[in-house]
Amino acid sequence: MIYYEVAPNKVFRAGAGVLTYSSDTNLPIGTLVEIELGRAKVIGVVAREVDQPEFKTKPIVRTIHDTPLPPHLLKSADFLHEYYATEMPVVWQTILPAGLTGRVAKTVPSDVLRGEVSGGDRGPLGPAVSQRKEAGFAYPPLNPSQKKSLQEIRDNPNKTILLRGITGSGKTNIYLHLILEQLKLKKSSILLVPEIALSAQLISEVQKYIPNAILIHSKLTPAKRRKIFTQILENKGPQIIVGARSALFAPVRNLGLVIIDECHDNSYHQDQNPKYSALRLASHISPRTILGSATPNISDYYLAEKKDAIVHLTEKARDTASAPNLFFVNLTDQAALRKHRFLSDPLLDAIKDNLERGEQTLIFHNRRGSAPVTLCQRCGWQALCPECFLPFTLHLDQRKLLCHTCGHHQPVQTSCPDCKSANVIHKGTGTKMIEVELTKIFPEAKIARFDSDSSAAEAMPAQYDRVKSGGVDIIIGTQSIAKGFDFPNLTLVGVIQADNGLMMPDFSAEERAFQLLSQVVGRVGRNEKVSRIFIQSYRPDHPIVRFGATADFISAAPALLDFRKKSHFPPFCFLLKITTVQKTETTAIRKARELRKTLLTKYPDLLISQPTPAFYERAHNTYRWQIIIKSQRRADLLQIVHDLPPELRFELDPPSLL
Repeated sequence: MIYYEVAPNKVFRAGAGVLTYSSDTNLPIGTLVEIELGRAKVIGVVAREVDQPEFKTKPIVRTIHDTPLPPHLLKSADFLHEYYATEMPVVWQTILPAGLTGRVAKTVPSDVLRGEVSGGDRGPLGPAVSQRKEAGFAYPPLNPSQKKSLQEIRDNPNKTILLRGITGSGKTNIYLHLILEQLKLKKSSILLVPEIALSAQLISEVQKYIPNAILIHSKLTPAKRRKIFTQILENKGPQIIVGARSALFAPVRNLGLVIIDECHDNSYHQDQNPKYSALRLASHISPRTILGSATPNISDYYLAEKKDAIVHLTEKARDTASAPNLFFVNLTDQAALRKHRFLSDPLLDAIKDNLERGEQTLIFHNRRGSAPVTLCQRCGWQALCPECFLPFTLHLDQRKLLCHTCGHHQPVQTSCPDCKSANVIHKGTGTKMIEVELTKIFPEAKIARFDSDSSAAEAMPAQYDRVKSGGVDIIIGTQSIAKGFDFPNLTLVGVIQADNGLMMPDFSAEERAFQLLSQVVGRVGRNEKVSRIFIQSYRPDHPIVRFGATADFISAAPALLDFRKKSHFPPFCFLLKITTVQKTETTAIRKARELRKTLLTKYPDLLISQPTPAFYERAHNTYRWQIIIKSQRRADLLQIVHDLPPELRFELDPPSLL
């Protein structure tokens, strides 16, 4: 009899990660097995062989897969458990697909095969590529700037490289060269994208050269996800995986490279347990990691610069690309708003001119709905969500007030519930309001709005071909339209309020505002057409607005880092956010104060904030107060986490304090 420690994918006791089981067969480390846990049967992962214990053990029920999990997944589990102080069963719940309890047939249905998984043991090279094997792989062409950057990546000894490529510089072609080079070495690669739906162009480009690259995305059913996981696990050849954050857990063999495109995107941070950064995890488990972005997170940039691990790609991929003309509109100047209250005269004139030219316009505003504030002009009452105490957003097309935090909604109120006045007004601007107003001003124009209120059929991924071919004259949207779309006929960008978000109470607010504005203006200036950008702002001279409007990361970086250093925020320290969640506000405040007092006594050298209400203080009928701890040593924060009572919530390295 052989004895093994097995990590179940179900929490069985606080702080415990493995249990000992017996088997009459030899099992490699990483083997997926079925075990009894109490009265239930759950999935387990063989962690290590041990001597016969003094206590009685249960036998392993059966082996689920003969092929063990690859080393990088075992390394991932250990990293998430130790670095983010997460219980091992919770880690395995994240890594393994749900319901992985039986062997799956090796033949995957044809609808899965099309761009989602390769067949049998052939590896990822479908017929279109396999027929070219004698002549070598087909590589995308590179311009001199791309060739130089590619060689710099090859020559750089660092394990993790930041590829800072300006918008439109052709980072995808460099990715493809690196991936194909790994294939020649019979090594697998994983390419992460922020969202599959918003990365259709990149995926399409990848599949030109690697037709059977495997796509892993949230739209897959649980059954398909299990089939794909099994197929990848049992495939003997190198494979190429494309997907969002969870694709990092694909069980490929011989992982050689992880590429994270648009690495600044918040979607690479998981906000549920285990709360982790895909960037940190990839850097730990992969022999080589490439972080690609025109606007990388300032902490990543700072750390990469210290290690001499940055490669700059500063030229547009197309030699004919023409720099856009930039115009600022001061929203405090009423002379610029004679025709409309939030659409400036210069912007309206430019839209009219663009329509006459038959060219496309993009109007950006990162606030959906019709109006963000509903109030009574007589007594000052404001419509607030009863669950979160946050302002309702008006959705006029649906005749309802909606909370964008918890989803609570109610009919639009025509009279004030306090003073009974009918003088209830809706203030502020959202994308639905912009759509209504532009439709009135330009009734003949074909206008389309894209935001998170759009249905799947109305969203940009489904409408991309129509928009690209000129079926839409005016595109309206939130941040979703700033991510990766290329519209050849787009020559005008209008930003409704560029300083929106600058004053959010968060250390990363200015960084996010800069990144978003840079991404939006990067939608034009990609070809030879003359293009224009109109930046409307109440603070047009704010440095972040100026830097973002010109996508000037090199100038923005020192300003952002200077603020972080003076305020003791990352990358100059490590952060821990601790939240107490209670039924009453009084209890939440008392618990937070007691916790701070205890921490100050035990850790007098650390910076420990006063208890403050969380940005979303009330949620699900509870009150949330938080404490922020800063330390030069992350080990101090891990020690605090290990000592916390189980009812307290925590997040290490939070990307935001909201």
